[in-house]
Amino acid sequence: METINRVYASLVDPRRFYGLIAVITLGQFIIRGLLYPAESNDGAEQLLFSQVLLLGYDVVNPPLYTWLVIAFQNLFGVKNVIVSLIKFLAYGLSFHFLYVLACHTIKDKHLGVLAALSPLWLYYMAWDAVLSYTHTVLATLLVLASLVAFLRLRDKGDWLSYLVFGVVLGLGFISKYTFAIAALAIFVSGLICQPYRAILLRPLMLFALAVAALIVAPHIYWLIENFGQISGAVASKFEIGAIEGGFFANHLAGLKSAASSLIGFVSPLWLILLAVFWFPLRKRLTQVATLSPPAKLLITYIFVIITLLFAFVVIFGVTKVRPHYMFVLLPFPIAFFAWLKPSLDQSHSPQIYGVTLISIALLLLGGMAVKYVTEPTRCNRCQLLLSYEGIAKQIRAAGFRDGTIFATYFPHDLAGNLRSAFPNTRIVSIKF
Repeated sequence: METINRVYASLVDPRRFYGLIAVITLGQFIIRGLLYPAESNDGAEQLLFSQVLLLGYDVVNPPLYTWLVIAFQNLFGVKNVIVSLIKFLAYGLSFHFLYVLACHTIKDKHLGVLAALSPLWLYYMAWDAVLSYTHTVLATLLVLASLVAFLRLRDKGDWLSYLVFGVVLGLGFISKYTFAIAALAIFVSGLICQPYRAILLRPLMLFALAVAALIVAPHIYWLIENFGQISGAVASKFEIGAIEGGFFANHLAGLKSAASSLIGFVSPLWLILLAVFWFPLRKRLTQVATLSPPAKLLITYIFVIITLLFAFVVIFGVTKVRPHYMFVLLPFPIAFFAWLKPSLDQSHSPQIYGVTLISIALLLLGGMAVKYVTEPTRCNRCQLLLSYEGIAKQIRAAGFRDGTIFATYFPHDLAGNLRSAFPNTRIVSIKF
């Protein structure tokens, strides 16, 4: 137990927290961004779209990530690794904002570190996002930054704080459309929690919303110009009314999908928390404790998000809710520890939980390394392992010098991945 206590005590040092996050992020970037030669479908799309600067590219996702890819390409050249570089910068910064949000909400540095590191126990954050996602990771960063900026409006409340909040909101809206759910939840939670109601009703909030509107306006104009594509894309993405059997069958399928994705997203974290904090949880259920305003707001935010997600399913007849839409719930561990804090005074559960977090961090890095080394022997169609430089050499050997390349999308996204090999060639994907 003495060793466990020493490990737990060391976590209070912010330098060690940021050191751990730096090691995790850098390690994952080296494996996923530098060693794997190719990009996933999401990343390849960004490389394809980045051939030209537009107000929008695809009605399924807004353009912020692509704009960042273009900016980085102007600095470092057209390379596949640019997509991963942006993603892992956003990934590491997400943990920074988790930590800031946790310290502001829980008012305990030890518990703040535990809460901020807890997403390492979320499969979709700790593993799937590392391998696949782009827009989702960037939007997650901006959801967390929005919560931090909103909470700080109560501490400062000057025009600069509202300006920052407006900028983050605007960037969030053009990072991923599901950000709108998080933004709505922040405003609803603020109206419910009295200390924050006055913040929302101040004239400066109109200023913040105006700033956000200015940032979003160019892409909104593009969406209006492409309005005819939206209904079909939304119906396909959420499989609206896709179940035969009528109204009740569709709604039942949608609610089942939402519940399954919700449970899937918070797994296995909720099981770990239940096992490690079983006795403090039972104790907390019998306690009456006053929560701080930030804790009340964050707990309310979690419940509002869940309510909005299920309401969205019921109102629009959605039958497919994907787990990565649940990234708006990433502050859940912070809300949990803010609520549980009063029952942890004499408990050793936090120390034990700290050891599990260090263990999972090491397992994640080791697991990703093992995956990279062993994958060629057990995967017949792994697009991340394809050598597009080799494919490019074959194309040049066949006589191609200049012109337009038309490439397939499935099973491998050739178009985007060929961009780094043909940076000055127009490439067209049959998907778009």
